[in-house]
Amino acid sequence: MAPSAPLPPSNWNGRYVQLQAATGPSSYSGVDIIEGLGGPILYNMRQYRSWNGYLISLGGSPRDTWRVFPPPLGCTASSGVLFEVQDSAEYYGCRYATNGPPFSMSTGGCIGLDMSEGRKVCPDCTQYGVSFGLDANGTNWYVGKLTEEDMSVLDVANAVTGFGWLVRDGVSTVGYNPSAGNAARNAIGVRADGTLVQLIVDGCGSCPDEIGGSKGLTTYALAQEMLALGVLHAVNLDGGGSTTAVEDGEIINWPTDRHIPVTVPQQRDVTSIVCTMYPEGASADPSRTRNTFDKTTHVDRIKEVESDAGMWPFGAPFGAWYEQTPTYAWLHRNFPTAADTADGLVSDLRKKFLLNTPELWW
Repeated sequence: MAPSAPLPPSNWNGRYVQLQAATGPSSYSGVDIIEGLGGPILYNMRQYRSWNGYLISLGGSPRDTWRVFPPPLGCTASSGVLFEVQDSAEYYGCRYATNGPPFSMSTGGCIGLDMSEGRKVCPDCTQYGVSFGLDANGTNWYVGKLTEEDMSVLDVANAVTGFGWLVRDGVSTVGYNPSAGNAARNAIGVRADGTLVQLIVDGCGSCPDEIGGSKGLTTYALAQEMLALGVLHAVNLDGGGSTTAVEDGEIINWPTDRHIPVTVPQQRDVTSIVCTMYPEGASADPSRTRNTFDKTTHVDRIKEVESDAGMWPFGAPFGAWYEQTPTYAWLHRNFPTAADTADGLVSDLRKKFLLNTPELWW
């Protein structure tokens, strides 16, 4: 719904805007699912499931509940260890979490001036794209091309980097392009009353025609959706195969990073996450808050499994499109009884997919 009150006057200064955050007790709406926002999936010319949208609103003061968190092992502009959103969300005790900024998939390096609880996420990163941030008192949202000096002067405590504007002052900044591609999307914005809005959209930009082709939204369509939700300012965060939403420790959307049959959600390892925290004393599972993390095991397991090339059991008709290796974290979570060997994992994978997804094996 579009806001019924008149829009506040713009304070756009050519680089960023400031908007007062909502006040009062923090309120989390839970996730509203928008069925089929990214389109249907087709298998053998029949619909199997839809690509959905996932909407949250965070009302009241965001001071104690909205955060941006770095990857647990940190990062620089040239290197870092990537983590699944689900693992980072558990580590930091997030009520709801998504991926956030762009990053280097080849080096794990961070990109942009992300801020987490008053500190730079990446010590040597420089300004990139458009930032979406909140000051330390939870009083004002700041959106735009914020420099490091801006962050300091404005006392921005948490900020996430996006690729660019989607909406500014209630107007789309994205022109229509008939050749633009669909993809999974991740947008964050704020309404005129200071309420935070975040929209995740399932998609698969590289899905083959045999299973319905490209799905998701274009950035133009994403901007239009944010406008329809009454957003005054909005930013396009990292989307595509990175797009992941986790609530109370469980993946709720349909990530499609690793290109195995899309009946299986596949998270991409990412850097920082955008997190909605539980109000103090209200965690559904207190053991999740700031969990300890076995850093050595995480790094060693990823290297061990990802170096074992060619372990996937998939053949025709999918071919090389699916011949990629998942992370150890995903394998351990989904196949906990499998032996930690390529043969054992392949056996369990083949068994599970043949039993549960026969429509994929025509």
